[in-house]
Amino acid sequence: MVPLNGGRFYLQKQPESHYNLQSATRISAKVSFMRRFLLCLLLAFNATGQSVPNGNADITATWRTGSDWNGRFWKSLASDGEKNAFVMGYTNAVHDTLFGIAASLKADYSPVLKLLIPASLTVAETVTALNRFYDVPENGPIAVAGAMKVIAQRVSGADDATIQKATADLRSASTK
Repeated sequence: MVPLNGGRFYLQKQPESHYNLQSATRISAKVSFMRRFLLCLLLAFNATGQSVPNGNADITATWRTGSDWNGRFWKSLASDGEKNAFVMGYTNAVHDTLFGIAASLKADYSPVLKLLIPASLTVAETVTALNRFYDVPENGPIAVAGAMKVIAQRVSGADDATIQKATADLRSASTK
């Protein structure tokens, strides 16, 4: 390398037997940056293709009951990975909300938590239970939060009559 005005360095042609490590490192860093940039660009364009086409607006309108995601939305999730992520997000949101309320009231929130989510089930078991719940077509309009309450009741040992009444109440409330 040859220093020129302003402290800049320019590559000088080296004989074949010499290897300029500094310029090779800069070139490698530029290639690495370009690879990362192209990967980010590719992922960004790929993610834009994941939205629902406008022609399906009437289908996606059925995915909510009021403002809550329902069984039709649940059935539209393509993989167990998406369902696992939904259950984890929902569970974390319930925990955080109850913790905030309980902290301000200086109260224990675990009894309420047992009513809202099946805490003794794993995420995969909860996904399986939700899949079974929404296999019944009449349960499609029921909000996922309501289904989680029914599953939590079943897990805590509620009898079939209680489960059937809770499900019937949720069905009638979701169709109004």
